Amino acid sequence: MKFFIDTANIEEIKTALSWGLIDGVTTNPTLIAKTKRPFWDVVKDIFLLAQDKEFPISVEVIGMKNGKLDSEAMIKEAFTFVKFLKEHNLNVNNLVVKIPMSLEGLKAVKIAGFGTYKVAKRKARVGRNPRTWESIQ
Repeated sequence: MKFFIDTANIEEIKTALSWGLIDGVTTNPTLIAKTKRPFWDVVKDIFLLAQDKEFPISVEVIGMKNGKLDSEAMIKEAFTFVKFLKEHNLNVNNLVVKIPMSLEGLKAVKIAGFGTYKVAKRKARVGRNPRTWESIQ
């Protein structure tokens, strides 16, 4: 099991890191706005905390255009995060982009061909036929 702290509060993240209990951070534009700090300053500070380690940091794109979700706007926002991190020499490998689960979000994933999918290696499990309860391999 992995634990992610859901915040944009730098002090909360530092405290959680000092306890050694979190495996990553997840945040979104609403949480960042609550800090009352400039958006990109908060993003930079979060990524600086995990600069030298493998530590997933999940950020959410909004992807709005003319008041509606828009796949192209989502893609643009996602690549804006990548560009920002590279420009500030921050670990872009820690970036996990959350795309809204909507038709436009799914379209964005398909168009961009967002890759780097990890498949967890798990032990083989036995399935069962729900009618006969026989094992299925």
